[in-house]
Formats: sequence, structure tokens, C-alpha cells
Amino acid sequence: MNFTKIICVLVLTCFSFSCKEDPASPDNACTPITSAGQDIELINPIGGETVKQGSTVKVQWKVNKNKISSVVIQLSTDNKKNWKDVVQRIAVNGNDGEFVCMEENWNVGSEYETIGYSTTGETKVFLRVGKYGEANSVNATTPSTISVVP
Repeated sequence: MNFTKIICVLVLTCFSFSCKEDPASPDNACTPITSAGQDIELINPIGGETVKQGSTVKVQWKVNKNKISSVVIQLSTDNKKNWKDVVQRIAVNGNDGEFVCMEENWNVGSEYETIGYSTTGETKVFLRVGKYGEANSVNATTPSTISVVP
């Protein structure tokens, strides 16, 4: 009696930082919520979330490592008029392809003195990931606000 063995191997390419992946995408790339084709594309948060001061939010983005060497994460409490750094100068790393997926934790409330959150109600913020030193011109921003509550 002859037996035929079929062995299937699934290979998953990992970047230096993990992030949410789109299994329907042909190259299994990160799925951004901001416009495709930008040098920075935001994945998470998407806006509309409510987060508590003292919690941790995973900020995820896709970045063109050939054009951007470091990024900054910023918040705005005045409808995107002014921005304050939450996490400064994150180096862009990765070996595969032009774009890499990255993530960094935002410890909500650690920037309390800089941001000035409400102690009694919610503070609505926009979050963006921008090119370090050029965040006003090269960035990806949540399309709606995130509510920060005490």
C-alpha cells in the first residue's frame, strides 16, 4: 500500500514590532485607518474610544522606513490647533520591504501636567504619529477624538 504525505508549512513574516495584520491582504500587511499611500499610516487607535487615565493604549502605525527615520506621538486637546508630545523620537526599524509596522504604548495620564486633563469629566483628544521634526507636515491623525476620563 502506497502512502502520500502532504506537508504544508505556513510562514509568517514578522517585523521588528508586531501590529494588527489583515489576513485578506495579499502581502499580510498592516491595515491602516488613514489614507493609503502616505509615508505614515495610523492603525490604532482609530478615534471614538474612551480610555481611563492610568491605562495603557497600544498605538500602532505603518511607516515608510526609506523616508522616515524616527517618529513622535502627539496629542491635541484643542481640535488639532496645538500638539504636545506624548512619546518622543521613536526610531524606525525593520528589515523587510519599504513599509514596516510599529507600535508603542501610550501610558494615558503620564503626560497629565503637559496636557491638563479634566479631573471631573472627559477630555477629548486627537492623537497623531508624525515624522520627528516635521510632524506638522508629515503625519497620520485619528479621524475623530479619543475621550480620556479620570
